[in-house]
Amino acid sequence: MPRKNIHLIKAAQARPFIETALRLGVPIKILADRVGLPLKSVQNSEGVIGELPLWRFIDLASRYPGCEYLGYITALDHPIDHSLQLGEMSISMAASLRELLEIFCRKVVTESSSCDYQLVSKEGETWFTRRLVINEAPDGWQPELYVLMIIIQVVRLCAPSDWLPGKIRLATR
Repeated sequence: MPRKNIHLIKAAQARPFIETALRLGVPIKILADRVGLPLKSVQNSEGVIGELPLWRFIDLASRYPGCEYLGYITALDHPIDHSLQLGEMSISMAASLRELLEIFCRKVVTESSSCDYQLVSKEGETWFTRRLVINEAPDGWQPELYVLMIIIQVVRLCAPSDWLPGKIRLATR
């Protein structure tokens, strides 16, 4: 029987979804128990957890009224207000927006073993891409929506005041 990889994510990265779902009235304890999400670890931001239970929790929570766009709402509830948040307590100095986004990609990859984020440039455009690793999970568009909204916040926060991209194209499977 082939061995499956267990993908892990820092429990602290799950906390925004739990807090937003709780604020929206989702019975988080019931859903966490149903999918095997260690709620106490997430609420205390302790250690790492399995990423698949988190994705399943988010998928179930998004089915509750008012939670259809849980990823987007979570990103709005927990905005990136300054670049220090990208590196927790470390200072992330960057000479350009591209360099800051590359730092962001590295930080995200260290937070989760299932992330393969990168910036790909060709024909004068830069694309933020992610290779899906967990294929047996639900579509995962809620976490994807969250990450895309964070990327938009980083661009808006860190782009020079006289420049913002004319277009930001977003796509997910």
